[in-house]
Amino acid sequence: MNDRHPPVVYYSAKMLRLALLASLIICVGASVLHPQSRQNVRYFEIGKSVRGRSITASVHGSGEKRVIVLAAIHGDEQATAVLAKALAATLQREPLTSGPTVIIVPEVNPDGLIESTRVNGARVDINRNFPSTSWRSDSPDEKHYPGKEPASEPETRAVINLIKSYPPDLLITLHAALGCMNWDGPGEEIAAMMAGINGYELCPYLGYETPGSLGTYAGIDMRIPTVTIELRGISDGELVQENLPALRAAIAQFRDAEEASKPK
Repeated sequence: MNDRHPPVVYYSAKMLRLALLASLIICVGASVLHPQSRQNVRYFEIGKSVRGRSITASVHGSGEKRVIVLAAIHGDEQATAVLAKALAATLQREPLTSGPTVIIVPEVNPDGLIESTRVNGARVDINRNFPSTSWRSDSPDEKHYPGKEPASEPETRAVINLIKSYPPDLLITLHAALGCMNWDGPGEEIAAMMAGINGYELCPYLGYETPGSLGTYAGIDMRIPTVTIELRGISDGELVQENLPALRAAIAQFRDAEEASKPK
């Protein structure tokens, strides 16, 4: 991972408001995701969107264990990007001196985020486009169009390459707005721990099928512990307050594990 400045991206007025809110939530005057202000944060581009926008990850810590956090897979779930940026800001203010490497991608679907649409710039639902064993070509409506073939979208391939290049010990995805903790594969224990902190109910089944989802691909097929926070439909500030402690606790689990493994 090479240090680099985040690419310049032009945001709509709505997205500028969200970015500003994320910084204000942490503390007045905090600098969010600015590589010159904090040397402990590194950045790299994991890919580009259909329309050529950069998909950028911030990297915090340098432990052997890895936690990957992905947000805004659906562009109309803008609160997820706010929460991911708030997490990055706290890790920037309070650097990880031990524990895992945390990789945060706050805007997996930048085209959809700017347009406030679930789908990407090619009108594909990224969370139905992963090459899982459950992928299928049919969809109930246009919003869930899975693409012409698995992994047809650059955003999907960017996430796949990230997971393969830096295999995570935990994958956390942020969605909205069912207000529960979901998991795939061996992620139930961590989901339950996080639910005990943010007060969300556990929802092993969302009530509908998700063929070609990231959870199925990573959690079930690849056996990566995969936890999804389905945010509640409340204000951004409230969402950050109730979910940051749960996210920090999930990260801390790996810090404690690495500390315990060190020779005394």
